Amino acid sequence: MTITDEEFEAVCVRVETSVDGIDSACKFVGIPSKKTTFWNQTSPKSLHQIPERAERYARAFHKKQDWLFEEMHRLVNLVPPTDDNGRTDNGWVTWRRNQVDLIKWTLSKLFPKDFGDSTKLEHSGSIDTSASRSIDLIPEDDE
Repeated sequence: MTITDEEFEAVCVRVETSVDGIDSACKFVGIPSKKTTFWNQTSPKSLHQIPERAERYARAFHKKQDWLFEEMHRLVNLVPPTDDNGRTDNGWVTWRRNQVDLIKWTLSKLFPKDFGDSTKLEHSGSIDTSASRSIDLIPEDDE
C-alpha cells in the first residue's frame, strides 16, 4: 500500500501533538499500521527509501517532547474542583498527579538524554597522586 504525502503528514502531526505512537497515529488517520507501511524496507514509500520522510518523522518525534512537556505543565496548573464546603477533591488531585507522573516517565524513556536520570559521576576537589612514602632501593653487595 502506498501512503500519500497528505496521509504521511497527518500521521506526523498526530505523532507530534498527542501521546499516540506511530501505530495509533496510523489508525487515527485510517491507514494500516507501521508494520505494513512505514518500516517495510521493500516498500518504495517506506521511511528507509525516502530520506525526506525519515527526516520529517524524526522532527515530529522530537516535537512530541515539547508537546508532552507543555501538556504536563497544563495538567499541573489546573485548579482542582471543590465541594460545597470548599474542600478539594483528593481523588481528582491524585488522578492528575498520576497523569503528570506518567508523562514524566514517558519523557524519561523517549528522551533519556534530556529527561532521564543523570548517570554522570562528578568529582569536586583534587586528587593527590604523590606517594605517601618512598622506598629507596639499594643494591646489595655480593661479597
